[in-house]
Amino acid sequence: MRLSLILILIATLSIAIQAYESSGGGNYGSDYGGYKDTVPEQIHIAFGEKLGDVTVTWATRKVSTSKVYYGKDRKKMDDNEGGDCKKWELGNAMGLQYIHKVKLTGLDPNSTYHYYVESTGAVSNVFTFTTMPAGNDWSPRLIVYGDMGRHGGEPTLNSLISQVRSGYPNAIIHAGDFAYDLDSDGGVNGDAYMNRIQPIAGNMPYMTCIGNHEDNYAFSNYINRFFMPGDSQNMWYSWNMGPIHFVAYSTEVYFTDSLIYTKERQIEWLQDDLTKANKNRDEQPWIIAYGHRP
Repeated sequence: MRLSLILILIATLSIAIQAYESSGGGNYGSDYGGYKDTVPEQIHIAFGEKLGDVTVTWATRKVSTSKVYYGKDRKKMDDNEGGDCKKWELGNAMGLQYIHKVKLTGLDPNSTYHYYVESTGAVSNVFTFTTMPAGNDWSPRLIVYGDMGRHGGEPTLNSLISQVRSGYPNAIIHAGDFAYDLDSDGGVNGDAYMNRIQPIAGNMPYMTCIGNHEDNYAFSNYINRFFMPGDSQNMWYSWNMGPIHFVAYSTEVYFTDSLIYTKERQIEWLQDDLTKANKNRDEQPWIIAYGHRP
């Protein structure tokens, strides 16, 4: 089987992240329609557990409802799904503390969907994504990079946005180190970073793994800002795309003293995951693992 996996590797990437202080994260102008505290910011998506599942995540200043409106017709987004809103403060004293998560399930494969999010009357702009094709007789295309900071690298950011708008890649993999750092300035730096990558991550599944710059506050910024498949709070997980079984693992279990995310737990999970993956080589003959440190 021919596999054409396009990996755009960008090493030690530093991208300018400027706070959208006057525009509510780029979703609104100066008029918030009376809903300034519930304006959705930092909107991004990721693949879910199954083919046709996508998780939508965003943040607000105050507690509010969590709803996604979506459909294949941009002028008729009649389907909707509700979700959860939770408060998160650890390592985020000054940032937006209400995180929203909505799971879209049963989406048609290889189909383009439009969506917007709503939090207690405040709505976002419309975003667009395409679900992955079914089966394994196709060649995935991905953008893969790590070490993306808040400052510098405007031309690279524009190039990434252009690639996403072209629809060429099927997904993005960010292999650790976000914003330098997500928890800096009480979480404000992380908010600004997430808003700036919104044109990318709001329109393309944004799959992540943890890096050493996410270690602070028991990984709380990484755990709460992203939602990957599985039940390990993004620390390690796997997902399938066409003929590939992807394995995201934590290199940080070897450098931190966490009592929860230990190398023993990860190894146990990894052995079980690879045992199952090896039995499924007819469907996913390729196994590709990624982590932050070599």
